Amino acid sequence: MIVPEVLKEDNYERWVIFMQHYLVAQDLWDVVLSNEMLHGEDSREWIKRNALALHTIKISCGAKKFDAIKEMNSAKDAWNALADLHKQPNGEGNKDTGIKTDERKQACIFVQSNAGVAACMIVPEVLKEDNYEKWRIFMEHYLVAQDLWDVVLSSKMPNYGEDSGKWIKRNASALHAIKISCGTEQFDRIKKLNSAKDVWNALADLHKRPNDTVFAGIRTIERKQAVTLLKDIRKGNSAAVKELFETHSQYSPALIENGSTALHVAITAGQIELAKELISVMSEEQLETKDKSGKTALSLAACKGSTEIS
Repeated sequence: MIVPEVLKEDNYERWVIFMQHYLVAQDLWDVVLSNEMLHGEDSREWIKRNALALHTIKISCGAKKFDAIKEMNSAKDAWNALADLHKQPNGEGNKDTGIKTDERKQACIFVQSNAGVAACMIVPEVLKEDNYEKWRIFMEHYLVAQDLWDVVLSSKMPNYGEDSGKWIKRNASALHAIKISCGTEQFDRIKKLNSAKDVWNALADLHKRPNDTVFAGIRTIERKQAVTLLKDIRKGNSAAVKELFETHSQYSPALIENGSTALHVAITAGQIELAKELISVMSEEQLETKDKSGKTALSLAACKGSTEIS
């Protein structure tokens, strides 16, 4: 799926965002910005890319909009004609919609969807007010599987030899996957954000649970750090956990897995000595944090028969 719904009279603003994301991801945005070939590109290759961009635009239009551009043979002309048709009353058009064109192939940082991937193939249902936790799990799995999770964790290009153009496309891929998996209300809240990390964090903030305020500004631990921490807790690697908390004291009360704190995880894993150390660095208020089942870490310990710490 390229766009959630074809272009009609009343959905141009939403349509144009998804359309731009897709064109950037497919390396077609430059033929929409200009009728000139890129340096070093042969004419046959350019003709093919123009035709693909043109097809992408036309197939994403409803019958009425298609009729307005059906005779056009330039992707740029078709794009600009649709922008002109949807000019605002004050005469301000939408041709560029805020996109910088300093470098044509990196003209915007928008979302990409892998060709043919519909929202329903990413998540069972789009994000709404009441399904964030379920949606987040499917979304995270998809992003990891597509090798896009690192652009959600950081807005900076990685330092392992990836060039900026490739990273921009991957950021766009993550953005498109997230945005196309949002319902209308959720999409409207994040539609102007152009960083996958910013979008992900904004949605997390919008769907905070009531008891998240216990952490008074402390964010959930980042996924890569959480994976390491979980392994160390479950192995009872007290030294590694202690070193982490001494270096990053804000992690001691942090949510690290499915609403659980490090203490919940230690008790579940039967690491009682480690649990005692964690209790010593957590405030009384933090010890009252409940996991998804509604249990505090201490009540969980009692349920498991760990009376020495309950």
